[in-house]
Amino acid sequence: MENNKAEIKFSIIIPVYNTEKYLKKCLQSVLHQTYGNLEIIIIHDKSEDFSGDICDSYASRDERIMVFHREKGDVSSARNMGLDAATGDYIVFVDSDDWVELNFCEEMKKAIDVHEGADIIKADYFIEKGKTYPVKLFCRKISEIETAEEKELLQLDIFSRYYDTDYSCELKDREIDAGYVWAGAYRKELVSALRFQGRKAEDSLFNLYAVQGAGRIIYKPVPLYHYRQNNASASFRYNAGRKDEYLFHYKQCIRFIKKYKKNRKFQISLSIRMANNIIANINGTIAHPESPLHFAEKEQELKHLMNIPCYKKALKNVAGIKYFPMKKRLVFALLGMEWYGAVIALANMQWQVKMHLHK
Repeated sequence: MENNKAEIKFSIIIPVYNTEKYLKKCLQSVLHQTYGNLEIIIIHDKSEDFSGDICDSYASRDERIMVFHREKGDVSSARNMGLDAATGDYIVFVDSDDWVELNFCEEMKKAIDVHEGADIIKADYFIEKGKTYPVKLFCRKISEIETAEEKELLQLDIFSRYYDTDYSCELKDREIDAGYVWAGAYRKELVSALRFQGRKAEDSLFNLYAVQGAGRIIYKPVPLYHYRQNNASASFRYNAGRKDEYLFHYKQCIRFIKKYKKNRKFQISLSIRMANNIIANINGTIAHPESPLHFAEKEQELKHLMNIPCYKKALKNVAGIKYFPMKKRLVFALLGMEWYGAVIALANMQWQVKMHLHK
């Protein structure tokens, strides 16, 4: 059967929970796309604000919108639910506090038309953090990723953008790994059977398998997505279960490495990711202002964290890696000397500065 390019349909999946402040901007950017053959699948977890009402209001005005209301879950199960409901040829993921350029789908469509058989299309993006910062995904001149070597580099980049800084680009102190699922499109046939897993870094695990199965990956060096960093996001909230969530992700990554017989480069890159997770555990749980622990208890909690084998291994493997920002290298050095109290004190100071700046 002849492929009619005009019939390409995009399924845009948007998990929603407590984002009424940003949700209208997100939905407007999707509904006013210059390419209109799309469906918008909203998975709304029972919110404490008016997010659900906003979703229903927009759905009543545009038949392309489907809203699924459910009791609170996590973003992984929300996206999986969206994948099951999708009827489009390509899947697009958008977070409800972000927004896309009005020509996002049109640019995805152009890439698909030019590069027949494209399984994944990735684009550059903007970080919105008070100011707008454009971010390039790759430093090298890349348009297609097809060979095993090219796909391996991308997967290493998904594990950690610090692994090969000549390959990937980032903004100092605003690093984001290439594992995110937004700012791109995925052929449904490639990803419909894949599942998001866990509550942390679920994007990266999904992308590892997607890249593994992809034949042709297309890169558009144009920023088309706006990623909003705000204090209400999960990365800023206190989370007592963060350690277990990251350990679950680590186990899934090890399973991927073993399943596809990946080389030692992947072990090192995973260690770099786990070293970053040490920082996240310290700032987001142990030293978080909402932590109920006293200072001495925080020291003991950090000591226990650093006795977990994968974190001990990570700290050893990243020793001497110069690409980390100075603040992180200082923390790693203090951890290596087991100066846990100094690490907690430093994290407390950083939180005080952060809270002062966001008053």
